[in-house]
Amino acid sequence: MMVEVPSAAIMLDRFAPEADFLSLGTNDLIQYTLAADRANRSLAYLASPFDPAVIRLIVNVAAVASRLDTPLSICGEMASDPLAAVFLVGAGLRDLSMDSGAILRVKETLRRISVEEAEDATSEALDLDTAEAVEQVFARRFAPRLYDILQDSGGWQSG
Repeated sequence: MMVEVPSAAIMLDRFAPEADFLSLGTNDLIQYTLAADRANRSLAYLASPFDPAVIRLIVNVAAVASRLDTPLSICGEMASDPLAAVFLVGAGLRDLSMDSGAILRVKETLRRISVEEAEDATSEALDLDTAEAVEQVFARRFAPRLYDILQDSGGWQSG
């Protein structure tokens, strides 16, 4: 079952028992959660994968999938971002689908960060109110170890 809209994510505990597996589509989930058309250049900046509403939905989907022992994968651009991938692992996701050009960067990112560190950062992020504050949690904790990767990916940069 594809989980791409907020209503499916919110009601997942009702739908998931009927599914053999779940796939969380982050592009549509972000767009529909934040009512920001990613194809519209003037609104694209609003569609942050670090928005508190988005991360809470993802954490809740992961928790339902885990509780029901239903395999969950993620697809969409979010998994291609090194810091967002750390969040996804911290939220409990282990099956990340991404653009082939991001695989080596994300793989190296996840080699440098322990699951426990990712979980701790994700837990801290759940208490925050803005996308900027959430992203800063991951940047503050991990950018020094990931500086070379983040510079190459066009991700977060200090300064």
